[in-house]
Amino acid sequence: MSTIVTKKIDRQKKFNFLNITAVHSFYTKDDRRFDEVFSNMAVTYNYAGPFAAGAGMKFVNTTGITPFLTAQYSKRTPRLSAIILLSYMVINIPLREAIVMINYRYPINRDYQLFTQLLATTSWLDFKLHRRSQQQFRIGLDNKAFQYGLAIDFDQYGLNPVTKTNVGLFLRKEFR
Repeated sequence: MSTIVTKKIDRQKKFNFLNITAVHSFYTKDDRRFDEVFSNMAVTYNYAGPFAAGAGMKFVNTTGITPFLTAQYSKRTPRLSAIILLSYMVINIPLREAIVMINYRYPINRDYQLFTQLLATTSWLDFKLHRRSQQQFRIGLDNKAFQYGLAIDFDQYGLNPVTKTNVGLFLRKEFR
């Protein structure tokens, strides 16, 4: 499960609050070592159109709280929403991270739209050692702020990545 919240927090619409939270829990006892909860929270300043920079903190159940600096690109149209977030952890661990989320909607009729989503993340220690990457794909229908359909997740863990795949259904509520 992953959630992204982005919100303008000042009248001039220069400052943004961004939160990305994910919970990953596996069914089999052998895979429980891959369970993870993380939350990135940042405040960014839009300095040039869709570009922003800021600072925040990341919580991961295995490593604790780590502050980071971030650069962000975001674009929103009636059909497309895209966020690219690049982060550099400033203390504790030399972690670099990239998060990309793209939503695309295509009108089918008055009440329904085709809904597609890609959420991809990758984390590296000093750009040399792979920590974790994931790709989540969603395709389905959008009706009155509810989305539902088919889901597939790919998670890669460790220096020599072990890949875990999960296929299923998703139900999503968008708060507008």
